[in-house]
Formats: sequence, structure tokens, C-alpha cells
Amino acid sequence: MAYTDFVDYRLVEAFRSGDMKQQRLATMHLPKDRKIIVNPSGSWYHADHPQVSYRQVTEGPGHKTWIAAWMYLKTGQPYHHVAIWDTGMAAINDLVSTGHQPTIITDDLNGHSYGPFNDPVVRESIAQGFARLCHEHRMAITGGETASLPFLMNPTPPALDALNMSATATGIMDPATAEIGENVEPGDCILGASSLGPQINGYSDLIDYGQRLPEQFLTMVPGTNQTFGE
Repeated sequence: MAYTDFVDYRLVEAFRSGDMKQQRLATMHLPKDRKIIVNPSGSWYHADHPQVSYRQVTEGPGHKTWIAAWMYLKTGQPYHHVAIWDTGMAAINDLVSTGHQPTIITDDLNGHSYGPFNDPVVRESIAQGFARLCHEHRMAITGGETASLPFLMNPTPPALDALNMSATATGIMDPATAEIGENVEPGDCILGASSLGPQINGYSDLIDYGQRLPEQFLTMVPGTNQTFGE
């Protein structure tokens, strides 16, 4: 069993690095009519105030929300805030890697039904996830999208109330000339931090593995006091 048994980015590479990249390059000049300049790295800044640069990054948690829904169904404990945190942190990580300070965040939450949005426990978990992101990184929530899409989403039983989720974080950098961008060269020091576990990638593999454990996601992890789902 391998991650590639479930996810093959080559199947979307033609779209991401071909069609969309071509359109991105073809549309970068369009905001100039409003005195907004877009640079190749994806940042943008207003021509009247070139010292300020803005950047937006959108990320999703993959199948992590499916496990959150499974755990809630089986234990009554919500874990949606964990998926929210990891989604936001993935976007924030991309912002700070170019020198932008995270400032605002918007959400996109889609479900097979309105069930999660009518459940006060799930709603509170989602809200607390975004609240923690904002308080710890001094960001503001400025909008978002919430929808029930039964004809588009078909989650796998038993977690039928799994949400499709993404978050967009916007960062500001002043001055714009401080952007890291492509200014990476031999001799530079690259800083990293060890992960506490899976973040937003690899959950297709984990779901397949977890479903084959003796008690599925409620199976205790040897040497810990936590279940595999936790």
C-alpha cells in the first residue's frame, strides 16, 4: 500500500502546470488598469504604494475532515477544529515563506447536507478552529462560503457528514522589496520545524489503513493513551 495508490498528482498536473499556469500568465497584466501590479511569484501590490505587497494562499485539509466526521459519529467528540487549524497553518506557512505576515482569512465549507451546519457541537468546533488561528496569528475573518451540495458530494459511509473545506489566507509585507521570492541562492539558511504528525497530506492512505485495524479508528496506538483516530 502506498500513498500513490490513492492520490496521483500527475493526473492534475496538466491542469495545474499547463492550462491554469498558461491562464495565470496571460491574465497577470489585467489588473494594471486599476494600478495594481501582479508579480510572477503570486504577490500583488498597488502601484501607488509599491512598498506594500499582498499575497493570497488557498489550502485544503484533504480527507482529514472525513476522519473528523467518523470520530464524531463514533465518539461524540468533535475534531473539526484540528482540520481547520492544519488547513490554515498550511496557507500561513506559504505566506511566511515569502516574508508576508498573515492578516486575513476566508473559509469555504461544503457539505453533502446541512447536517454539520445544524449541529451545535460541530459548529462550535469549526468556529473555535478559526478563532484559534486568528488569535494566535493576529488575523481577521473577513468572509467565506458555506453550502450544501448533495449532487456534487458523495462521501463514503459511515462518515456521510464529512465536509469539503478550504481556507484562504492573505498576508501583507512592508516593504515589498523584502519579498524572498526567487532570491534563494547557495549558502542561504533554510529553517524548518519538525511535524507533530500528519498535517493535511496522506489521509487517503491513513483512512484505508485505519479501516482495516481491529477497532478501526478507535484502535489504541501502542505506547500511547490515544486511539488511532485521535
